[in-house]
Amino acid sequence: MDDNYIAIKELTIKHLHALVDLVKGDGRRKVLVHEWVLGICSHWRAFSQIDGNSSQSEFIPRVSIGIQGIRNRFDEGMNRQRTIKELRYVFDISTYCYFEYGAREDVLNKIKDYCHSADKLLGEKALFPMYEKFMMSRAIIPIVNGAIDKIEKLSESGTKTLEKIRIKEEINDASGLEKEFTRIIRIVVDTFFKSIKESPTDCEYYISELNNFVKKCEKLNYENLINNKQKEELEYVARFIFIQETLSKTIRFFRTPYVVCKDINLKTFNLNVIDSKRNLDLITKNIVDIISNQLMEDLRNNPLYYEVICEKINQVKDMWENLAPDFLTKKQISFMEESEKRTERLLEVIKNKKEIKKILEDSFQILSRVDPDIPRPRNQSIFDKIYCAEVEEFNEKEVFTYLFNSYLDIVNRFPPQGKKLLNHLKKLVKDIEIKFNAKYLRKLCDDIDKVAYLEILVKNIFGKGKQGIDVLVYQNNCKLAQKATNSKGIVKFEEIPRGNIQVRVLGKRLKEKEYMLKEYYNSYSIRLAKF
Repeated sequence: MDDNYIAIKELTIKHLHALVDLVKGDGRRKVLVHEWVLGICSHWRAFSQIDGNSSQSEFIPRVSIGIQGIRNRFDEGMNRQRTIKELRYVFDISTYCYFEYGAREDVLNKIKDYCHSADKLLGEKALFPMYEKFMMSRAIIPIVNGAIDKIEKLSESGTKTLEKIRIKEEINDASGLEKEFTRIIRIVVDTFFKSIKESPTDCEYYISELNNFVKKCEKLNYENLINNKQKEELEYVARFIFIQETLSKTIRFFRTPYVVCKDINLKTFNLNVIDSKRNLDLITKNIVDIISNQLMEDLRNNPLYYEVICEKINQVKDMWENLAPDFLTKKQISFMEESEKRTERLLEVIKNKKEIKKILEDSFQILSRVDPDIPRPRNQSIFDKIYCAEVEEFNEKEVFTYLFNSYLDIVNRFPPQGKKLLNHLKKLVKDIEIKFNAKYLRKLCDDIDKVAYLEILVKNIFGKGKQGIDVLVYQNNCKLAQKATNSKGIVKFEEIPRGNIQVRVLGKRLKEKEYMLKEYYNSYSIRLAKF
């Protein structure tokens, strides 16, 4: 190590002589120390001069004295600790030289070479970290002033405060300058926070710039720039912004068909003002309650778009997942399940309405050929729910029963067409039963097959109809019906059981005929022998 001490001594002296050789022909061009921070130390006072305004520097004669002192201390004997102290002393002399002569690049290179060589001889990094810190320290000025410019760009309130903290004055004490910079940095941080609170629309910009500023300062070993309270405020603001952004995104998302979010905006929840006293959990709950209720209302009003709205609901749920995991209440989930069933019913209604319309129109075409005066189905009130634009549930049984009876009414009014109409009606009933499971029509159809329509013409001996003649219908000696003939001599019986019947005509002489009723429509004439 003794050899290393000698080499280190020679290195330091050679380095200082080299600095003198570089600057001896140059005049004093002192750089304001606020452009560089950590190069200032108490050793500088040994090389400064009383007349700070003089253009002539006293650095060279003072360094000459310093060199002799270094020689003497090394000659007296050095240990490792004293050697490191001496090396750092020379480093301070070098940085003073750098400032004294206008921050020359060649002087800076000499300092770098000196630090690297000294550490190599010493076998540890004693100087180079100081050099690196020295180099990094010059960045603090543009960092601080850059942050001030960012704040001034959007904030008027912080301008007056920040103007007072721009780094302008020279400080000749290293620790004092460190404290000054720390104080200024904290003022900048506080001003960022003030701007964040006052400008919620730009707070993301301020937070981003604040984080950039803090990271840059931390690289220069300025630590703990944000206190715990401010960290909590940042967390609050970050959550506030997230709520704000999520709500804005939701509102934009709601501007789609069948999903309408009425009167919901940032002002609804006063989200255009950041107030740390407000409970964000309560705000979130209020927002979610209104949005989820609105979605349920949309689902209620647009049941046919169940799948579309449910997809929207799930997407909105995903948006709010981190803020409100239980976005929907149990009651709302239950309502959605009921809505799904309701939608299935309505879709079935739409399908059935379409098919029933065709059945009604086809039936109208058939029946109108027999009775041209029958009204169209859409003009009959009983079919209003079938033809209306709205999707309403209706009574299928009531509709089909009415249609069935409409057939029978025309069959009864136009008996000669009865057989043909009834055959069509039977086929129609079979189709309806298959498509709509309308088994109740089969019973009505079966009942028709059990009865018949009977028309009797009573004529006199001249073949003309005889009015006022009583006609009786019997089956198995049981009287079924009795009617008098009309002006044309005709009497009509409806719903007479099929099978063998006896027809008796009352007059001066009883006349009886027996018939076999196999079809629905039956027409016979009976001639009276004497009148």
